[in-house]
Amino acid sequence: MKPLIPWLSLLLVACKGDVESPPMLTITPTALDFGTAPVGGEAALDLVLANAGDGQIDVLSVQLTDGDPDIFDLDRDGSLALGDALSLIVTVTFTPEKEQVYLGLVQVRYDDIDGGGSATVSLTGEGSASEADNDADGYRVVDGDCDDNNASVNPGADEVCDGRDNDCSGAPGGDETDADGDSWLVCEGDCDDGDKSVYPDAKEICDDKDSDCDGVETDRDDADEDGWSICDGDCDDGDARARPGGVEVCDGADNDCDGGEDNIDADNDGHSVCSDAGDCDDNDRRAYPVVVDASASGEEDGTDTKPYNTLDEGLANLDGTCRTVWLAAGSYAVSLTVDGEEINLVGEGVDEVTLTTTAGSRHFEVTGGGLLGLTTLTLSGASAGTDGGSIRLVDSEAILDGVRLTGNSSATDGGGISATSSTLTLYASELLNNVAADDGGGISALSATVIDSGSVFLGNTGVRGGALVADSSTVTLSDSSFSQNTATDKGGGVAIIASSGFLIERGEFTLNTAVNGGGGLSFTNVAASSGSALRNSVIQDNNGGLVGGGLSVEGTQGRFEVVNNTFVANQASGQGAGIYVALGASGELEILSNLIFRA
Repeated sequence: MKPLIPWLSLLLVACKGDVESPPMLTITPTALDFGTAPVGGEAALDLVLANAGDGQIDVLSVQLTDGDPDIFDLDRDGSLALGDALSLIVTVTFTPEKEQVYLGLVQVRYDDIDGGGSATVSLTGEGSASEADNDADGYRVVDGDCDDNNASVNPGADEVCDGRDNDCSGAPGGDETDADGDSWLVCEGDCDDGDKSVYPDAKEICDDKDSDCDGVETDRDDADEDGWSICDGDCDDGDARARPGGVEVCDGADNDCDGGEDNIDADNDGHSVCSDAGDCDDNDRRAYPVVVDASASGEEDGTDTKPYNTLDEGLANLDGTCRTVWLAAGSYAVSLTVDGEEINLVGEGVDEVTLTTTAGSRHFEVTGGGLLGLTTLTLSGASAGTDGGSIRLVDSEAILDGVRLTGNSSATDGGGISATSSTLTLYASELLNNVAADDGGGISALSATVIDSGSVFLGNTGVRGGALVADSSTVTLSDSSFSQNTATDKGGGVAIIASSGFLIERGEFTLNTAVNGGGGLSFTNVAASSGSALRNSVIQDNNGGLVGGGLSVEGTQGRFEVVNNTFVANQASGQGAGIYVALGASGELEILSNLIFRA
């Protein structure tokens, strides 16, 4: 405990005699005995330094030369020059910290006409039981409190199971022992205090003991009823799928208890059929996907455990069967021409894998009957001076599954994708904020086939077809969503021109904008065959500009149907806020069972 601030008394007494005598220093008393003082308390005694003669004595120092200054504190004030018959009182304060005897020594050094000298004063004191109640439990050390810093420990406390002597009886309770050193007391439920492997919540091991002290010995139990206990080798007795001799399947369990989950690699080519990358033929060591991880380092061979570091390495090591690169989370640069061959890129996730490219370049150009497959990845930031900002297809095919194209642009047609004499298939993909300086902000199709199921077209911009323009092409759109796309001519969402066949069903066309017609959709000079239809779709809050806020049909040849659609709150400055129709000479249009609501 920190000593209390001591105090100093300085008493100067002047006496004048009739006969002068030389200066003489007296120290009273020559020893200080403080007796006993409680720990945390204090006792103070004075030393009187006096000039018993005439003349002057200079006290040079009064200091503790032996003993603990935290226990014995000296305090003085005023001049140390003692004139005739003057005295100085030095207060010594004793503050014990423990119950023990303390010794100290004070040295006084002085100077007078005879040259001065020094003297010492011995100090003695003993600490006794504290009279304080530091933990405010109503008991002091002097009253028998054996831990005055813990309010739960005092002579009046009840003994509880915590390993402490709560009632200050001299020892904890008889069952508060941990003889085996397993950190569990008997009173806490240790059912064998002589075995440190036995205690509550311990893992049951094959020792024929109640290791976890739950009252039941379960070493031979078969909890999952698969015919195997843990002690028989069951690696997971809570999962009947896991047992020795089981057949490994892709289910997240260690089916055969070999220490690995889903580690199926029959041909030992380093590619498990259960991994994210998979194995397209697990019976052929020469057929496998190549694994690429931008964060990988060290030895590389393109397997699950030793992936390549760059996409270029992956592409350079494609096999002849799978023709697939699997990409782990990361960003990869690519500007690739696929001519007459098949290449598949599969990403770990559309939010995890991004393909970039150099300024003024597109990601992919596919020609000569080539096939490009893309799955669960994002293509962004491409900018091409010709058709197809991100992907250009000529006499080829592309399949996109769960792919996002965002922020790509073309100086001509197809801000995201251009398809000429090609087949483009999309599943659950996203085309976001792509821009074409000419037609088809998201996709431009010329003499092509476009098939989509469940994709989202949002915020794309083009001249004709803010999201999609299809010229002399066949189009099938199912469960597609077109929103906030813009055409500076016709077809804010979709523009179909001179198509020989199309089917658009269960679509959503909302908040799209055109300048010259067809805020949601525009059909121009369509030579549609029987079976072509726009059906079961919602066309809402679109603005067609001059005509056809929701839909405009102009110059159509052939026959198609607009059936079971809902038009809501579409707008046009001229005719046909919902639907505008101006058929060609041989055109047939059947509009049946549609709901049209004003804005």
